[in-house]
Amino acid sequence: MKITFVVALSLLLAWFAWNCFPTPLGDSRVFMPPCIAVARGDGLVNHFDQMLTLDPTGQDRWFHYPPLFPEIVGHLMPHATAQSAIRTLGFLGMVAFIMTAWLWRARPWSWLLVGALATRATHLSYMSGSRTETLAAMIVTAALILGRKSWPFLWGLLALCHPAGAALALMIWGCV
Repeated sequence: MKITFVVALSLLLAWFAWNCFPTPLGDSRVFMPPCIAVARGDGLVNHFDQMLTLDPTGQDRWFHYPPLFPEIVGHLMPHATAQSAIRTLGFLGMVAFIMTAWLWRARPWSWLLVGALATRATHLSYMSGSRTETLAAMIVTAALILGRKSWPFLWGLLALCHPAGAALALMIWGCV
């Protein structure tokens, strides 16, 4: 029953992503253009968010956040368009939900459930899913599935994707 609900919710998110609903809000102007630029082959640049540009050369290079999110999303996108970026993020969100459902079913220990549900809550707090939390949720869930031996590597990936999330995860999982 639980896995059916999660799969149905994942399919609903995929439908939302395919139809680009809801449209990205807030920080999407920071995180989405570098993904599209990577897919286009322009590298890590953001020509649309001049307020946050820290590049002294004026080339709009993306310096203010780690590169893993735009690199992965940009390389997964089939086309260098905003719609393709939203669809790719919807797909990644769906995969994260399915990973959580598998974890829930395969290892129903309470601390794993707390971690997986906390990850889902973090991800769902951003309505559009156009930020790094989508990928961060997948990394944390993979760490829970693979176990403690994978944690140093996956937490390194998490730091390259979502530094604040990596710091919080280290504090939370250090207590387990």
